[in-house]
Amino acid sequence: MNKKTSTYIAIGILIFAAGAVIGFWVGLESGKKMTNTKLQKIVDMMIPKPDAVMFSLTGTLKEIHGATLVVEVQNPDDYLPHTDDTAPTMEMRYASLTDSTKIFITDAAKFDTSGRPEISEVKSSDLKIGSIVTVRSDKNIRNKKNFDATQVEAVRY
Repeated sequence: MNKKTSTYIAIGILIFAAGAVIGFWVGLESGKKMTNTKLQKIVDMMIPKPDAVMFSLTGTLKEIHGATLVVEVQNPDDYLPHTDDTAPTMEMRYASLTDSTKIFITDAAKFDTSGRPEISEVKSSDLKIGSIVTVRSDKNIRNKKNFDATQVEAVRY
């Protein structure tokens, strides 16, 4: 075999190898896109997206500043399970208490005659940092950082 033939064979092998690598990569990427599209339909069916309109949020009461409750809630857009075991992203929300805000505590250790937990209306001073609270509003608060609360519910264990 002469030098010219060896050069052509080497160039042919390099072109074939480059084509194989590029073809593998293109196939892999198109397979990912197709799989993600098909899988997304299944995920959406099993774990539906949160509503676009939310009138209540549940989270941990972190601080009380006068008539403002600072509540840490899970980001509504971060609703899918994390396959990498990371925690969901959390957000701080600021619920302002007004004169018409109703505050309730459900006491899970006390029951009424029907066997339901006792619920009593309380003052904001009865709320405890670290409690799980649900804040409600008469407006859509899905993406609102600051809002007026119409009702606050806490659970006492």
